[in-house]
Amino acid sequence: MGFYMIDWFAIKSYMDFAAQYCLIKCVKTITIGWILFFLIYLIRFFNKKKNSTINYYAMLLLVPAVFMGMSKVFFIGRINYYSSLLNFLLTPLLGYIYFSVVFVLLVHFIYLDHKMKKNVYALPQWTNTIFIQDCINSVIFTNDHFSHYYLNHVRVYIINENISPFSGGLFHPFVVLPNIIVNSWDKEKQKIVLCHELIHIKSGHIFWKYIFSFIKIYWWINPLIYFFEKQLHEDMEMVCDEKSIFYTHLPKAEYGKLLLDMVLILKAVHSQGIATFVNRNDYQVLKTRIGSLSIHQKNYYKKYFIIFIAVFTGIVATIMATSYPRYTKFTDASLFNEQLEYISELENLVSGVQIKDGTLLIDDDTFKQTLKDKNITGEYVYIYFDGIMKVPGSGGGGNTARVSTNDFSDITYLALDCIENDILNVFLKYIL
Repeated sequence: MGFYMIDWFAIKSYMDFAAQYCLIKCVKTITIGWILFFLIYLIRFFNKKKNSTINYYAMLLLVPAVFMGMSKVFFIGRINYYSSLLNFLLTPLLGYIYFSVVFVLLVHFIYLDHKMKKNVYALPQWTNTIFIQDCINSVIFTNDHFSHYYLNHVRVYIINENISPFSGGLFHPFVVLPNIIVNSWDKEKQKIVLCHELIHIKSGHIFWKYIFSFIKIYWWINPLIYFFEKQLHEDMEMVCDEKSIFYTHLPKAEYGKLLLDMVLILKAVHSQGIATFVNRNDYQVLKTRIGSLSIHQKNYYKKYFIIFIAVFTGIVATIMATSYPRYTKFTDASLFNEQLEYISELENLVSGVQIKDGTLLIDDDTFKQTLKDKNITGEYVYIYFDGIMKVPGSGGGGNTARVSTNDFSDITYLALDCIENDILNVFLKYIL
């Protein structure tokens, strides 16, 4: 019976490449992120009217930076020196360390998120369906069928602790209200609080909080991402404050008083992936929220949403158009002598070597002349082909053939035809 040994050395070499390559891509995205941090800061600085909608959408423009790892801009002119420096400084060991931390943070995030949802789904539901439906109708325009369908799936839970109301869940949205609000507050205040959380869900804030949480895990070494995530949360709350006033027609003074009442009786809760009504510990934020309350017309939010979608789509399209493809398969082959010294690139049709379905087709006369022109001696030469390039200077995979210089039909393929290589090729092409 045959016995096959796993080529652990090949797997280790691939893992080293993956660790270093992915870390280099990550650092490039962080670099772009720093540039965008500065641009976002300028937008917020010149936003003298403290327009929370502009601040919120500006913050979301950071998201496309994570797709800049394969941008051609890093290989233009003198910027290419920066790419070369990264290749020199960022070793596979650093890659292992960096992504080990990413893995631990991701597992921790998933665990906390699962635990939070498990605790929420175990709470009793609020059965006042007529009141809940009235709140849903209050935050949706008549022709907004998608929001109507989505919010009708929201479940409202009651908790006995005096914590801040919060919302969460992407596919199974929910709102959690403390028992004191459900049983002690009047219907008008209850409606304001519930509408606020429903607006979070309707506006996609839960989705964007998840996205920023994943970026924070990916960029865990970048200190600015923690600050920007906090700012995003504050912007979301101020946008929701404005929309709550717009939809419920509550005077600004009354809404500000409600925020203060909430702080006085509740202790805050904050967790990944949820939108919290107030944060008791940050009175400066509360002061800013109350001071920034304003009333806008219906088309105001629609206008800025359209502008944001257009700018966001334009940035993503530009990134896609100016990035290298996920991988490029070499159409040429590389020639090495018996000492594995690189000789030259072979132009397949000229140098007598063709590649068809993973095999070499050699024209004896042409290839013999090639060896003569290159002054190649020895019993064998090596031809590398079907390699995969990710970006200039990074790639792998493919096959290597050992060809006898005395008999060009004597070809030995050195890459194993095994499941490990197939898996590694898939990862190299589509995952990294």
